Amino acid sequence: MKINQIKTLILLRESHTSNLIISSTDFISPVHNFYKFTKRGAVTGGIYNVIRHPQYVALAIMGLGLLMVWPRFTVLIMFVSMLFVYYWLASKEEQECEEKFGESYLAYKAETSMFIPGKFSFKFPVFPEAGVKRFAFGLGFYLMVLSVSVGAAFGLRAYSISRLAVHYSENSATISTDFLSEKEVRTILEIALADPGVQGRLHEAANGRVDTYLNYIVPAEWYLPDVPLEKIPEGFHGHHQPEDYDRNLYKVLITKAKLTTARVVSGSDIIKKTFGREPLLVARVDKAKGEDIGIETPPPHVRWGDIPTPLF
Repeated sequence: MKINQIKTLILLRESHTSNLIISSTDFISPVHNFYKFTKRGAVTGGIYNVIRHPQYVALAIMGLGLLMVWPRFTVLIMFVSMLFVYYWLASKEEQECEEKFGESYLAYKAETSMFIPGKFSFKFPVFPEAGVKRFAFGLGFYLMVLSVSVGAAFGLRAYSISRLAVHYSENSATISTDFLSEKEVRTILEIALADPGVQGRLHEAANGRVDTYLNYIVPAEWYLPDVPLEKIPEGFHGHHQPEDYDRNLYKVLITKAKLTTARVVSGSDIIKKTFGREPLLVARVDKAKGEDIGIETPPPHVRWGDIPTPLF
């Protein structure tokens, strides 16, 4: 199965969409509040004729975008918790509206969905009406959904790692950002590591330690702003990934993995236990000639500065 690894698994993204969503939400909120405080009845027109809580939906979509841009377990837990809080807030607000506006608001609820457009309703029919039992039931349901979500995330991560074009050695994991066979990844890495200049720089960086490495193989003609390879040339914005690149020329980024554990790890655990990376060098490899054609010092940070980006 031929997969463009960088497009399907590395999850390297830009921030323009997030900025647009934030700006749109910032605009909607004051407009809604102004309308709410100057209108005597319940707000049921415009977008409120489609769903009853568009602000919460917009914030939930923004939270989902953050989870996709920064897929961390902490963000996932925050996102699931946010959805439960928004549902609770929306329910409380609707109780107040029912008390204030009576039958007119009940009729509006009957015709308009809470969060999803169309005749869609989401309720917890087995919840106790009120009191400690309702709280306990809600807490239990929240913990169950959270557990399922985290479990699914672990499964998705394991599946994603299994689909990578990757070569593992005793103390390193080398990921290809385009689809290469494990043999090709190993061959390119071995060419890079055979250079005396590369060996000398790695020996100096290790300073007697046995380090763990997370490496990347990138086609020489590709530019990836989320990987600390090089300064992106003028005229290139975002990712530059031509499909008809020279299959003999590659950039090999060698980074020291920053691990979440002090114990020795190997295999896919190197990827799973890495939370950051320290760029050491970039070797330019000519696979056809079987030699390095250049060694460079990579920038200490990606284009986005100190903002953490996905490792695969």
